[in-house]
Order: sequence, then C-alpha cells, then structure tokens
Amino acid sequence: MATRVAFYVLQSAKLNPLRVACKLAIKAWEHGQPVAIIAGSTSDAAAIDDLLWDAPPERFIPHDMAKPGKTRRSPIVIGCNDTEDTQAEVTINLSEDPIRHSGSRILEIVTCATESLDRSRKKYAHYRQLGYQLETHKLK
Repeated sequence: MATRVAFYVLQSAKLNPLRVACKLAIKAWEHGQPVAIIAGSTSDAAAIDDLLWDAPPERFIPHDMAKPGKTRRSPIVIGCNDTEDTQAEVTINLSEDPIRHSGSRILEIVTCATESLDRSRKKYAHYRQLGYQLETHKLK
C-alpha cells in the first residue's frame, strides 16, 4: 500500500496543534489503527501525554511514551523521533522534519505561522518527490 500524507492546515490561531493531534490519534485508535505521535520537543510530548490522560474525561485512551529499546505496548505511542516507533499505521508529525519511517499514513499538522507554512511546503515537496499520495484538509 502506498504511503498517504494528509496535511491538516489550522486556519485559526485559536486551534491548538497538540489538541488536533490528540483528536486525530483518538480517531485512528477508534478505527483500530496503531498510532505514533512525533512531537516537536520533549515538552510537547509531555503535553500530549497529559492531554490524552485528560481528554475526553469520560474515557481512557491507552497511550505510552516511546523509549529507546522499549517494545510497543499501547496503541498510541508518543515520541520525539520517528525512528523510535515504526510499527504504527498512522504517524502524526508535529516535528520540523518530514517523517523518514512510517506505516501507511502520515498526518502533518500545519499552523498558520509563517515558519510552519514554510516548513510544510518543504515537507510537501519532499513527500511528493517520494511519490506519496498527498492531500490537504483545512480546519477552521
């Protein structure tokens, strides 16, 4: 199966990219797909961990932090490096770099900040050069 890349463009500064990543991860998990979330920093990874513990409050979302040499135990794994977990069907990328290793889907979160848009254009060109199927979703 060819790798598919979806760019989620957050058209409002009010949209929190970490919360969007959590919602996308939960949706994939509900469809039985293992998820890797690649945070842009260790503090973002910790914030995503907290968000998944707290939201939604009426449910438990099984997740874990990636650790070198640690076997995947949870359907949602949070890390800061795309080489930490390659067993995911869905990889949500919040880092500055394109994903090097992935399952069948990569989800890129793009904020309306100029530097985020510039990085995302470079990622788009990189994925296009690799022959990945590309799509864009605008979130208001």
